Amino acid sequence: MKKRGRYIACHTPEKEDRRKKTYRITDSLTGITSQGQFYINFALHGEFVEQYTAYPAVGNDDVIEAVSEATRLAQESLTLEGVWSQYEDEDDTSELLGACP
Repeated sequence: MKKRGRYIACHTPEKEDRRKKTYRITDSLTGITSQGQFYINFALHGEFVEQYTAYPAVGNDDVIEAVSEATRLAQESLTLEGVWSQYEDEDDTSELLGACP
């Protein structure tokens, strides 16, 4: 990058949540997983599954921490405010799958 003179500005937001990592992970994943709203492809995400099932007795919890942080941010960003209406498409032929990609 230095030879070409191209640089990319990276911004890492400061963590707003100053609680212990254990509390952050538990709080962000407990609700959606216990309510059956968290879907995972076990074949593609084995490392996460291993950490999740063994938590908190894991040596490395980087994957589960990243997923919990992303889940927390997604839950915050999905808050709808204001007036909205729902549009129902009667010709919708899509199928609901029980796993994510």
